[in-house]
Amino acid sequence: MFIFTKGTSKLPVLLVAMLTLVALSVACSGETVIQTVIVEKEVIVEKKVKGDTVVHTVVVAATAIPVPTAAPTPVGGPRGTFRYAATRVIPPLFVPALGGVGHEQDYASYGMVEFLMYADHGTENYNPEKSIAISWDLADDRSKVRFTLRKGIPFHKGWGELTAADVAWSMNSAIRDGSTFWGAGGLQQWMDRWEVVDDYTVDLFFIDYNSNWQFLLSNLATHQPWIYPKKAVDELGEDRANVTPLGTGPFENVLYRTDDMVVVEAFNGGDHWRAKPGVERIEVLQIPEPLVRNAAFKVGEVDIIEVLNKDIGQLAADVPGSYEQAARGTGWPHVIYYTGNYWGDAVCDADPDTSWKIGAEYPRPGFKPDSDHPWIGDPSGGGNSMESALKVRQAMNMAIDRDAILDSVFGGLGESTAAYNGFLPSDDEWNDAWNVEFDLPAAKALLADAGYPNGFEFEFYFPPDHIVMNVEAGAAIGQMWRELGLDVKIDNAAYATARPRHFKGVDDIIWYAHSGTGKLDKQKGGAYGPSNTFHGAELPCDMQALYWANATEVDKDQRIQNNIEMQNYISEWSLQLPFASITDYWMVGPNIKAWSPHKIAGRYFTNPETVQVK
Repeated sequence: MFIFTKGTSKLPVLLVAMLTLVALSVACSGETVIQTVIVEKEVIVEKKVKGDTVVHTVVVAATAIPVPTAAPTPVGGPRGTFRYAATRVIPPLFVPALGGVGHEQDYASYGMVEFLMYADHGTENYNPEKSIAISWDLADDRSKVRFTLRKGIPFHKGWGELTAADVAWSMNSAIRDGSTFWGAGGLQQWMDRWEVVDDYTVDLFFIDYNSNWQFLLSNLATHQPWIYPKKAVDELGEDRANVTPLGTGPFENVLYRTDDMVVVEAFNGGDHWRAKPGVERIEVLQIPEPLVRNAAFKVGEVDIIEVLNKDIGQLAADVPGSYEQAARGTGWPHVIYYTGNYWGDAVCDADPDTSWKIGAEYPRPGFKPDSDHPWIGDPSGGGNSMESALKVRQAMNMAIDRDAILDSVFGGLGESTAAYNGFLPSDDEWNDAWNVEFDLPAAKALLADAGYPNGFEFEFYFPPDHIVMNVEAGAAIGQMWRELGLDVKIDNAAYATARPRHFKGVDDIIWYAHSGTGKLDKQKGGAYGPSNTFHGAELPCDMQALYWANATEVDKDQRIQNNIEMQNYISEWSLQLPFASITDYWMVGPNIKAWSPHKIAGRYFTNPETVQVK
């Protein structure tokens, strides 16, 4: 018998946990009941296994990435249930200002909340017929946008109809002082305030005009605020409303247990203004371990799973009628960051008056150009020389066999790359000078030339529970550096635990994360100083100015050229190593008739309303 739980895949374990159960039984008065209960959970999947043998690696030949098409509109009302296996069920944090766990997009993934604007499937054509905003008008002076809202959109659980007050409150909550909303840092750079004009008209005022505002408010982005009922906040208070899942989406929450399970059901019998759900009920189960998710999928306990690309071929063979589903669009660049190279020393001329740098600590706490951090260079010449630190970073880059990682870890389903700003070798804009060739002997010679013939010890961080980063890739990279002669100390702390240190120049380690995907003309490099130092470096002001220029530049070709110039600088100084661009995949079981996701920045489940069961 094969038993899976949240914490193990080897032994039968009865999990007894204190879990927050948000029981959303609502009386006619609209009162929401929140309970804390003791839950005993034993989930069993029967699977015959010979001994303890588990095949960990399946190498799959690279294949063309299939392009998903829109799922057919379901005939009749919603029907049936499907079960989705997720890496994690995050806490319910529905008041934007009180969020910050790092994956709040999940609330939209499960159909509970909606955004202001929606694009037609597979395009960036923002469609007023599918959006909460039925029209939007940019002022001639580009100081504001006026949105006209759709009438008659109901909130879940009887909390009234959506109005401009709800939109303004939700957006202003995300950007207010002290907000921990996961996208606050970026939004606060360009979004000044939202003001109610009348019940169905609301104005967005810019700090500085952002040419990408439509994308940033739409379902194609992440880190954008959803619309939450202000009435619930007024009546329940912020703290209680925060743990009360409410929205206007096609699915309504009926059960929410952090780190365990979420259940949603078709709202209003499936009669939703925007999207007619194909199923009556969705059950989301937290199963962190890939091998356990695979086992559950094989025996039909779950219908759709997050899957490691290398496992796709074996699962397709083991489960007749199953198939892999790729998200539409380009993949995620997986990146190694050499943090601590904070070379900015003041607020830049291009920074807005609200810059996060005002009053910030200089030099940054993580700026330690010493013998314990040989990859960190000191432009002033007081610490590690810029030349020596560059050679260290170059040597570490050259020691990474990107093709081997792509084939063995990701099953060949992706593309080897070396550009932080999202450029791929298949793009016309690609510059061969950005490429880094694997050459271990040359890497060892370069490391010795930098003054470290016997290597050095350092901390390498990669989280075990992030939706993008791959633990096996992190382990492979660590081993390749050991072959270079380095003493690698692995840190596998949970992502939510480590996330706060990535801001404000605190990091002084080497870590594996990701960068932005797609849209080569969008603002790039915000995490290299303009918005924060999440990626562990702070570029000189002339490079940061390119980020701000792309916020207002109307010429798309010029925006792309600005990003090329920034990429040239980042590559010249080897501030990181993007080693693969990976498209997100799910395995879909034979019980699923149709599902049509769209690509956003991350392995987020999208378009749950398009799922239909057989």
